[in-house]
Amino acid sequence: MPAYYLLTVGKQVGVYGGPYGGSEYSLVNACSVCGTGAECVGPHILPGIRRAWKGVLVTLDLEILIPDELAGALKTIGEDFLRDVVRPKSGERIPYYELMPQGILPRFSAQTKGYEIEAQCPACKRDGHFNIPHVPLQLVYEDVDPSLAKKDVLCTFEHFGNSKLRTPFKDSGFASPLFVVSERFATCLKENGARRVELEEVKGLG
Repeated sequence: MPAYYLLTVGKQVGVYGGPYGGSEYSLVNACSVCGTGAECVGPHILPGIRRAWKGVLVTLDLEILIPDELAGALKTIGEDFLRDVVRPKSGERIPYYELMPQGILPRFSAQTKGYEIEAQCPACKRDGHFNIPHVPLQLVYEDVDPSLAKKDVLCTFEHFGNSKLRTPFKDSGFASPLFVVSERFATCLKENGARRVELEEVKGLG
């Protein structure tokens, strides 16, 4: 497989994503206990995004937002990893796209370092992963399906944070996967001046 990189965004904005804004979700592939793996269907409704913000952003729920000007360059690679973001009530499109995975990686290797587990769902054991402060996360994989090498944006099977299914549904919160991007995706980011992004090569995918 070609080289792949863990994508980390340094600019976190004080905006909650997930179901909070009223986005519609499918639970077909989600854990029935905690909701990890719930999939937003349709545009993502995000309240509180300001026009003055610039560059690549990440929400409090770890959703990565790509500004239109950068998305234009990424669309030369593909478009199925970008989803519209809209405002609540008006449905007005915000000048950002949400980054979406084209495929899901298998569980990472036991050799992976730089994370800890806390309050993990006992049913799926998929959420509850957390970064360790000041310790770099080093993702390691083994025996990855070669077909994934055809994708530019992948995500981890593991989700970071804790998921909770609540009633009403908009009060639910879902842990998020991390994004792993191809070398040509990473190159496109660099060549187009993407700000506040870090790229760390993932072992076992190159």
